[in-house]
Amino acid sequence: MIKTNLIDSNKYHPQLIIRDILNIIKYNNRYTTSYLKLVKFISDDYPLHYAVLNNSEIRVEFLYSHDAQINEKDVDGKTALHEATYKNNREIVELLILHGANINEKDNNEKTALHEATYKNNREIVELLILHGANINEKDNNGKTPLDVATKYNSYEIVKLLISYGANIN
Repeated sequence: MIKTNLIDSNKYHPQLIIRDILNIIKYNNRYTTSYLKLVKFISDDYPLHYAVLNNSEIRVEFLYSHDAQINEKDVDGKTALHEATYKNNREIVELLILHGANINEKDNNEKTALHEATYKNNREIVELLILHGANINEKDNNGKTPLDVATKYNSYEIVKLLISYGANIN
């Protein structure tokens, strides 16, 4: 992977180059795998993560159809599901779950997507994750559960929801 302040001849930064590559590959299936490898080579942004962070369901579906790894982690240990949850994008969260995303995968801080959804105070995504098997009592590297996060940020609706699904209050 290249970590640089590389700028191409058109004064594009790596993020813009990646955007252009992702725009090109939908028209050129023959080289899609090579383009995806190139994106990984020039940046920490994995193509699927990039598509999620840009709220592009079409790109997520396209990348999945070209063997993008749903549970691949970035340098922070985050999966595309962590990112979709952080971006409050329920549709992409559902899409990733449909394609087999590991709901209980942890990032480098031991946080799950449920921790992210709780932090973002997104009741819909919290419930969606729980209904698909998220571990309500999972602890991060600070020993905090999603209930602890909801309590810290005064997310009363999420506190009630987590308790109703059996979160440990002790």
